[in-house]
Amino acid sequence: MMAAVPVIEVVENDELYDINFTVKDDAGVIIDLTGATIKLKVSAIGGTALELDGTCTLVVAASGTCKYEVQNGELDTVAIYHAALRVTASGGKIITTKRFDINVVKALP
Repeated sequence: MMAAVPVIEVVENDELYDINFTVKDDAGVIIDLTGATIKLKVSAIGGTALELDGTCTLVVAASGTCKYEVQNGELDTVAIYHAALRVTASGGKIITTKRFDINVVKALP
């Protein structure tokens, strides 16, 4: 049986809020992000281009925490998107996290 893909739910057209992450390796061990650059990569399911390719801000690097602040015009279309974080360590090593989904839901009237 396959494990469920984690889902983050956000509301269409909301902006200037943070999506918080704790970056872990495949074994679930927290990755120290000191000196790293982290990108949030988001694409439509079945899409061939990125819908979002944004840079995350470190919160507590040694604890593997970072955040992405959603800007105007981002994640504003109701849909489910595939996403992952791409971590580029200070030495150049690149690690891509396990995929998760972002479910953009319709705002209440």
